[in-house]
Amino acid sequence: MVNIKAQHKIISFLGCENMEISIKEFEKAVSLTGANILQTLEHNFEPQGKSILTLLSESHASLHSYPEHEFCYLDIFTCGDMKINEFSKEMQKLLKPDRVIEKFYDRSFRLIR
Repeated sequence: MVNIKAQHKIISFLGCENMEISIKEFEKAVSLTGANILQTLEHNFEPQGKSILTLLSESHASLHSYPEHEFCYLDIFTCGDMKINEFSKEMQKLLKPDRVIEKFYDRSFRLIR
């Protein structure tokens, strides 16, 4: 029998006071979970907006910003015993949203062979 612990949090930040975030700040928020960062990619859109994707040993984290609407989507999925709430707390400090919508999915399962 194998127990797989997996957590997935999907976050929407609305009315963000700050829309500027660097890869370094994003990676700091991700690292607070205890996950291991393998690689981070960033794409800046013209005239505005950004996507950041961080590949983790444990899965991934992402951000997609829409400055013209003052909102962004975030997502973090991890296997193992990571502290994913630390990611959303740190991102909330950085982006300062008026409203936060979070959905949590426990994607853990027990595999019986």
